[in-house]
Amino acid sequence: MKDKKFQQQVASFSLGNLIRGMADPSFAGWGLEAEVVQELAKRSPNKPTGCIVPFEVLQRDLVVGTPTAGGHTVATNLLANRFVDLLRPTSIVANLGATHLTDLVGNIAVPRLTASAAAYWVAENGAPTESQQAFDQVAMTPKTLGAYTDVSRKMLLQSSLDISSFVIADLRASLGQELDRVVLAGSGSGNEPAGILNNSAIATVALGTNGAALTWNNLVDLETAISLNNADGLTMGYVTTKQVRGKLSQVQKVAATGAPFIWENANTPQLPGEGVVNRHRAVASTLMPSNLTKGSGTNLSSMICGNWSDLLIGQWGSGIEIMLDPYVNSTTGAIRIIAMTDVDFAVRHPESFIKIKDIVTT
Repeated sequence: MKDKKFQQQVASFSLGNLIRGMADPSFAGWGLEAEVVQELAKRSPNKPTGCIVPFEVLQRDLVVGTPTAGGHTVATNLLANRFVDLLRPTSIVANLGATHLTDLVGNIAVPRLTASAAAYWVAENGAPTESQQAFDQVAMTPKTLGAYTDVSRKMLLQSSLDISSFVIADLRASLGQELDRVVLAGSGSGNEPAGILNNSAIATVALGTNGAALTWNNLVDLETAISLNNADGLTMGYVTTKQVRGKLSQVQKVAATGAPFIWENANTPQLPGEGVVNRHRAVASTLMPSNLTKGSGTNLSSMICGNWSDLLIGQWGSGIEIMLDPYVNSTTGAIRIIAMTDVDFAVRHPESFIKIKDIVTT
């Protein structure tokens, strides 16, 4: 289904039509949506309880009666083409070069070579000493991300926005934001996976007892440490906070007249505010913690330096499973859409990343 026709169907896929069709199978306007979900159901390794759709949704209640929850989209002279979207962090992990594994089935283990065979210089007619490779595995298991949306009966009937396109765009952006947040800084508690900043296998560089300002020498040392492990690569880059970006944009590499600043502007940025640090991509995001504490230090910022292709992101199945619950809000006529999707991530080589969690920016 990942062909040109499928992409065209996804572009025209209407969540509103899907909801109405699931609620009333006699509805004639959901032929395209029915074709897509039927094909994805055939490809699913497990029989789905609901419909599988090729996008993700997260929790958001949409009702006409509450202006901020949908009512603003129902108006006589609504300028829908001037709709003001929410300001949100830009999704960055995929753009930095993370490796995506899709359509996974069952738990997976990626073989990893941990030691190679040894080579020997031998005399004439001599034989080298036997040596063997050593392996381990990088394991990933599906972690479930659940969501639901309540859509009122009048919202489906009255909205002058293309409400299905709006919901899809908004919730897909929200999903990317949440995935980025957890990959970077997930707590590891409860059902939330541990992100890079809380991965104990990844080295942490401490700047000071109570934190300290980041220097040019610190950054060079980070890259050197990764390079000494032969873990540097073409996707080397930095992710840090907006506060660190602001500070490094004012600090020169060396104390000399006309010396360049540590954070330089990118010639061809692919992300808003993207810069260059020591010839490598550098991205600042509000998803990175800037409120950390250490000793007496407060409001400390974080940074990750790494080879981002060694970050594996796994996605199970062909999309998300979406279920319709017409009963929980049956007295109001609202429909609840419940969505479940399964993802996980892992670092292929911990040596490919280094983190800092005590940067002073004031």
